[in-house]
Amino acid sequence: MDDATLATLKNQHGMVFRYTIDGQTLLFRRAKRADYRRFKTEAMDDKRRALATENLAAACLLQPDADTYEALLERYPAVPERVASDILDDIMQVEAVQKKIS
Repeated sequence: MDDATLATLKNQHGMVFRYTIDGQTLLFRRAKRADYRRFKTEAMDDKRRALATENLAAACLLQPDADTYEALLERYPAVPERVASDILDDIMQVEAVQKKIS
């Protein structure tokens, strides 16, 4: 992954999450509103809940291609959990949210 490609992706998508696993670089974009809505719908459905984080991560995948990513998940099946957690923390702006108590 060269710096120019990463800069282009950041310009296109804003936040880019970068992970390296077994020498393979994985890039994910920030979730869009539709991605988050789909995640919430799946997370609330008992039959689809188990796939909610995996589908959120897949929806935000920029690199590598889907086949390479799926092969990586065969070796590291919990990767989507970590990625989805980071994506959700970002879109919720956990540090920025303040609760006003009156």
